[in-house]
Amino acid sequence: MGWLLKDAQVLASALIFDSTKKVNATLRSSTLDKDEVVIVRGRTFINSFFHSGDVLLVRSDGDLKVNSIRRLKRNRIGIPVLGDTLTFYIPIRIAAKLDIHIGDQLEIRD
Repeated sequence: MGWLLKDAQVLASALIFDSTKKVNATLRSSTLDKDEVVIVRGRTFINSFFHSGDVLLVRSDGDLKVNSIRRLKRNRIGIPVLGDTLTFYIPIRIAAKLDIHIGDQLEIRD
């Protein structure tokens, strides 16, 4: 488990998954039910089939600079992520508290 930070302020606890390893979708969804952020490194197929509600998808480059923010409704398929990026799955019920915008510099600590 790690922490998601912005401007040296802790935003939320986070679980980090590497896309090269098989990740159980129910594990991701149970984490989102606990109001934690799920971070997937690398290529991933985005969907919200196993989540209990809407999800805010935040994509960043390798330097953790936010370059895309989208809302994905429940039971939807998103655009596949290719390349060296990080994808943050944030439960919509806590997304407003985090105050993340395009261009923000994020940080992850273990």
